[in-house]
Amino acid sequence: MMRLFSVIVFLVATSDLAVAAKLPTEDEVKGVMVVCGGGQSRSYSGDIAAKIDVWKRGASGAGTVKMDDLSAVLSTVPQGQQINEANYKQYTSCILDLMKKYISQQDDRTYQLSIQSNDLFIDNREIGAVRARSSTIGFEIDGENVASMNLNQDFPGITTTLNAGQHVFTYRVDIRTDSLRIKSSCSVPINLKSAQTLAPRIAFAPYDEGRGRISGCWLKPIS
Repeated sequence: MMRLFSVIVFLVATSDLAVAAKLPTEDEVKGVMVVCGGGQSRSYSGDIAAKIDVWKRGASGAGTVKMDDLSAVLSTVPQGQQINEANYKQYTSCILDLMKKYISQQDDRTYQLSIQSNDLFIDNREIGAVRARSSTIGFEIDGENVASMNLNQDFPGITTTLNAGQHVFTYRVDIRTDSLRIKSSCSVPINLKSAQTLAPRIAFAPYDEGRGRISGCWLKPIS
């Protein structure tokens, strides 16, 4: 996660942004939380989503988007839960940075995003042969399912039009071999500044007896 944090940290010159800046939708907030959680849900994710929703309604009512207000509500660690405070602060700091970046980059432009693959995009060398008919991968953009496939099928291809700015692409997998199962997700941030065509790539590795893990996921530009 630390490498992800170093990529997405963004500094905003002022904490007060015009309310005309588009606030993120519920699905877009979920996408940010997925990225910052490394594809995993946290026990306090619902609490954080509720805090962000209250902040959004306050910003709309006040006519001003104040990032300092969001920082303040996210800094409060939920009570009554077994929470690692350092991990909580790292998680909420990531959310705050992505939200700043999202809001600062909003405009009315839209661009086409195309995700295509002409060859095998799955790296299963470390886990061996996959049971293709019973293994599935779903694909999400900003928390919304856009395609899915069994591994005995060709990649379906994804083409959509999105607002300029920050988005999240998520692989949601259920992979089976003769000796293990991988049921997990992995997310990739996309900063859409122009029309893009990207190629998917995901890799798997053993984890412990009977289980595996996603060792990496990417979207590579196609020239």
